[in-house]
Amino acid sequence: MFKVISIASNTFKEVVREPVYYILTILASLMVIVARMMPLFTITEDIKMMKDIGLSTVNVTGLLIALLAASRVVHGEIESRTAFTVVAKPVRRFQFILGKYFGIVGAVLLAVFVISLVFAAMVWWQVLDRPMPEEMQAKRQIQGLISVGLGCLLSMFQVMVLTAISVAVSVYATMVVNISVCFSFFLLGNLSGWFLTEALPDPTTAPWAALAVRVILGVLPFLETYNVQALALGTKIPLSYVLLAFAYAVYYSAAALIIGMALFQRREL
Repeated sequence: MFKVISIASNTFKEVVREPVYYILTILASLMVIVARMMPLFTITEDIKMMKDIGLSTVNVTGLLIALLAASRVVHGEIESRTAFTVVAKPVRRFQFILGKYFGIVGAVLLAVFVISLVFAAMVWWQVLDRPMPEEMQAKRQIQGLISVGLGCLLSMFQVMVLTAISVAVSVYATMVVNISVCFSFFLLGNLSGWFLTEALPDPTTAPWAALAVRVILGVLPFLETYNVQALALGTKIPLSYVLLAFAYAVYYSAAALIIGMALFQRREL
């Protein structure tokens, strides 16, 4: 366990030292501020629109940081044979993969936390501009902070899943291939619910096609679990749902990491 923590700590430091890490974090924070400052043409929906923009920004930024970091600290070290110096020591290959994963997730968590602080401040400020009784204003501010926190948390769960996929893919794939594969998982995973309800072939007329689609959907992560748009609309999300979403993120991440460990075990250094 100590070896995993050591690798994760070094990976975290390596990721946060990258200029692109600060660039993406700053740009995302500025995007949230711009969403607050831009003229919105609605009277009652302005806070919801800003939440929608802010949560989407957090989601995409976390994903980009994770993909770029995985390509840099996993595939880059394997190709440069830096990984050989690590696994040549009394460090097993599965510990290398786990350490890299936790280090990347920690760096993304820090970036998401910084952006969420800016996001929460903008939501707080937005409510202050609304003409309403003081008690109602305080209630809306607290509700806004809770929705921001839950939205960023669900986004982080989604990033956990996609980071595990990215780490597994990075064992063999280059940055371009890794980003392409993970964004495909991201898009298809967020459309999985639509495929089940709208595009699933009729099992009575096309049983094999329906089976094939179900198998593909079973492999893809069901990322609609982390759909944060409901929070922007003010929908309350129970704690049980958040715990279930976290459990699914742990389950799918573990499965993807096991595949990554198996691939890395076969990889020649």
